[in-house]
Amino acid sequence: MKRIVLDSSALISLSESCVASCLKFLKEKNSIEFLAPQRVYDECVTRPLGIKQYGFSALRIKRLFLEGIVKITEVDGKEVELFLNAANNIYRVDGKPLELIQRGEAECVVLMKKADCLVIDEKTLRLLVESPKKMEELLKSEYGKIVGVDGNYLVKMQQMTRGIKILRSAEILTIATKQKYFASYMQDETEAGRFGIFALRGFGCSLTKEELIEFENLNMVGR
Repeated sequence: MKRIVLDSSALISLSESCVASCLKFLKEKNSIEFLAPQRVYDECVTRPLGIKQYGFSALRIKRLFLEGIVKITEVDGKEVELFLNAANNIYRVDGKPLELIQRGEAECVVLMKKADCLVIDEKTLRLLVESPKKMEELLKSEYGKIVGVDGNYLVKMQQMTRGIKILRSAEILTIATKQKYFASYMQDETEAGRFGIFALRGFGCSLTKEELIEFENLNMVGR
């Protein structure tokens, strides 16, 4: 059985785009176990339930947990702190460390020891893991200043994330689309898959224009 960790950004994108049910579809079709740490539940369910604007989306996500589609899984708090300390001391501006990673993301990274891949839509952690140099360039552009890099903390972070496979909600929906998730749309099945990717991007899934076109083509049913 494959285990997939879900970050709050991905859960929120899927919920807001009204395609969160693809998780149940994939779980039943592929015997996948979806996991999430407690902090992720708090970020996308507990806190938003207190804000009327986000309450309905939070209820949709809550149902995923109540129905056992996503399982809250404990993580080692000490390991979470170690990762936060490393990740948030890599880059510095004016001699001060930049806090880039939040606890929910750190808990997902630690939980990856029990899983096969991580689904996250927020680009900061993905860039930090996959392309630290690109992250540095992005920060230079954002702050308009020289960004210092602490090589020791960078190495520590890389040791803790070695081998981690990261996906976005767009990849999850694409897999579901290929497995006929939108079959009930009949003649509009192809359009549903394509428009679903656009919806995810609109609700937070980090996709460039080029990536959007690529995913749009991938979601052409039958290709």
